[in-house]
Amino acid sequence: MRGTAAAADPLRVPARLTSLLVAVLACAAVLAGPAVAGGDSLARAHETGRISSAAYNLERARALLDLGAVRRRYPGAARPDPHDVTGILRDLRAAVPLLRAGERREAERILARPSDGSGDAELHGWQDGAVVRTLCSEVCLHWVETGPAAPPPADKDASGAPDWVERSLEALDASLSRFDALGYRRPRGDLGSASPEVDARLDVYLGDLGRHGFFGYCTTDDAAAWHSRRVSAYCVLDDDYLDPALRLASPLAGLRATAAHELFHAVQFNYDWLEDLWLMEGTATWMEDVAFPGVHDSLRYLRRSPVGRPTVPLDVGRGGFLYGNWIFWRYAAERLGPRVVRETWERAGRDEYSLAAARRAVQARGLTFPRLFSGFAAANRVPRAVYREGHLYPRARAFAFHALGASRPEVAGSVTVAHLASKTIAFRPLDGLGARSLALEVTVGRGASTSRVTALVVRPGGGVERRRLALDGAGTGRAVVPFGFGVRRVDLVLVNAGTSYRCWRGTELSCRGVSLDDGRALTFRATLR
Repeated sequence: MRGTAAAADPLRVPARLTSLLVAVLACAAVLAGPAVAGGDSLARAHETGRISSAAYNLERARALLDLGAVRRRYPGAARPDPHDVTGILRDLRAAVPLLRAGERREAERILARPSDGSGDAELHGWQDGAVVRTLCSEVCLHWVETGPAAPPPADKDASGAPDWVERSLEALDASLSRFDALGYRRPRGDLGSASPEVDARLDVYLGDLGRHGFFGYCTTDDAAAWHSRRVSAYCVLDDDYLDPALRLASPLAGLRATAAHELFHAVQFNYDWLEDLWLMEGTATWMEDVAFPGVHDSLRYLRRSPVGRPTVPLDVGRGGFLYGNWIFWRYAAERLGPRVVRETWERAGRDEYSLAAARRAVQARGLTFPRLFSGFAAANRVPRAVYREGHLYPRARAFAFHALGASRPEVAGSVTVAHLASKTIAFRPLDGLGARSLALEVTVGRGASTSRVTALVVRPGGGVERRRLALDGAGTGRAVVPFGFGVRRVDLVLVNAGTSYRCWRGTELSCRGVSLDDGRALTFRATLR
C-alpha cells in the first residue's frame, strides 16, 4: 500500500501532531475535497475554486438546516444525507480556523451545545429560557421540560424523570458497558471543552432532531482539537424517535441503535477524530447490532453496501456506502474475532490511516487482507452458509449470468473490477444436463498479487463447496468443478483486493487518496466437460 511518495513508510502519515501547524495540516486533509460528490452546484463551486474548502463545509452544514438559503446562493444545491450530520459537523469543526470572522461566528453557533444560549435552536429545538434537567450515571443526559425538544412527559414509575429519559440513559449505559467489555477506550473527558456541564463525563442532550430526519449526532468543542487527534465529544439524540421520516421499526429500536452508533463516535474521537469517514461510520453501524443484538436497524443500509452493490469499492465515503460497509466489519469480526475492529482503531490512533490500520490489524491476526476480502466477497454470494445471521441478509448481486449446456458448452469474456470490489459471473446448468464438470480459467492482466478468484459450487439444498483458483506467475488460475445434475449454479467470484493509494488527493476514499488499483482487467473462460 502506498501513501505519499515522500513517506518512508507508505502506510503512515506523519507520526505525531506536536504543533498547531501539523494539526491544521491534518484538518486540511479532511478539507481537501467534498465529503459528498455528485455534481450539485455547491460541489461544483468548490471544485472550480469559487469557494474555499472551509466555506464549502460551512455551506454543507447550512444546507442541513436551511437548504433554501443555500440554494439562493447556489441554485440546485443538494440537501445532504440526514445520516451524515456527525461527519458534516466534524468537517465544519475542522474548518473553523480557516473561516473568515463572520463565517467563524456562524460555524460556532451551529456547533454550539444545545445548552449554550448562543447555539442554533433550529438544529436541536432548545428554546431560550427552557428549564434544563440532568440525570447522570455513566454519562450525563440533559433535556428540557418544555418546547419542541421536550421528551414525552410520562413518568409511570414516579421517579421524577420522564420514562423516555430513563430509557435513553439505559441505552447509553448499556452501549458503554458493551464497549468496555470489548476493551475500547471510554470517551475522553470534556473538562477541556468550551462548555462542559456537570463534570468530565460525556454529555448527551435530547433534542428535536427527527423533524429534520436526523437520528443523532456527536461533535466536539474540545480546545485540544487543534493539536491532538484525541478529543472529547458531546452528543445529541432525538427526543422521542416518533417522526415518520425516520422510518423506524419502533421508537425504542431507533433509540438503541442511535445510542450505540453515536456513542461509538464519541469513543472514536478518543482515537482519531479526523479519521476517514468510511471507517468511522462503518464501524459505528456495525456496533449497533453488537450492543443491541436483535435491533437490526443496520439492515436498511445493505442496499448500498458490498452486498447490494459489490462493484463499488469498500472504502467509498459517500452515497450511503460508508454505512453499508458495516457488513465487512461483521464478516471480519466473525472470521477473526471482534478484537480486529478495536485493533484497527488502536492503529488508526497511532497515525495509520483507515485502510492501512485495517490491513495491519488483519495481518496481526494471521491473515492477509486480500485473503480476508476475497472470503468476504464470496461469503456475500452465500450468506446463509457463512454468517451467523445470514438468513437476514440478501445475496450479493451477480454481475452476469450464463446458462450452459449441450447447445452452449462454453462462454468467455472479460471484466474490469475496481479496487476493493468484486464481480461475480454465475453459471447455471440448462435443464436436463446430466452430471458433468465445468473447467474454469481466469487470467489477470496486472495486479495478480492482490487479485483473488474463488469458485463456489452451490447445491440445490444450499450446500456450498469452495475452490480457490491460485494464480500462477502469468496471472492465470484454473480449476475444474462439478456441474450439471446436483448443482444449482457455479459462481466465479472475481476480486480486486488492491490497497495502493496516492494519498491526500481530495477524494472520499481511504487517506483521501486515489486508488492505484482501479480498472483491473480479468478475463474468464468456462467450458463444459
